Amino acid sequence: MAIISLVVINVHTKKIKAKAFSLGQFSFFTRGKVRETLTFISQELAEKLETYEFQEYTHEFNDEKVYKLFSLVHNDYAYIACADDGYPGIVALKLLQEARHGNIERLIDEYKDPASKHTLLQIQNEVEETKGALSKTLMAVLERNDKLEDLVAKSEHLCYETKLLFKSAKKKNKCC
Repeated sequence: MAIISLVVINVHTKKIKAKAFSLGQFSFFTRGKVRETLTFISQELAEKLETYEFQEYTHEFNDEKVYKLFSLVHNDYAYIACADDGYPGIVALKLLQEARHGNIERLIDEYKDPASKHTLLQIQNEVEETKGALSKTLMAVLERNDKLEDLVAKSEHLCYETKLLFKSAKKKNKCC
């Protein structure tokens, strides 16, 4: 899950104000085409925006890979981000809101890992880790409980045999 592009386009003139790309996941020879395609898709999306609210779209390339596009319009500029399919919308909204203040190159690097930018995702990751550790601990406790039950059963059996031995010894010692 990573941000691939961030493009800022004037809604009225359709001119690109700024753009930034993070194309490390693509091969060197396809990066130019990917950059052109993402720029074109961003321009088309900016033209077709009906509302200026935060919106989320999906786009499938060559029936293979699905990407999410996020858009937000502020002061006649459309801020459009493209990310992998699993990228959370709430983090993308935060990215687009921060992009209004400029320096989109820095933002695209900062938002590569969405969990680091959203407290709820961080907590969710910690909860998942804790659940894993807790389930391992519970399994170990249950195994120990089985062993304890075996020990209790053996102890009760030993107690019963001891009582039998005591009774038989008492009977044998009576005759003397």
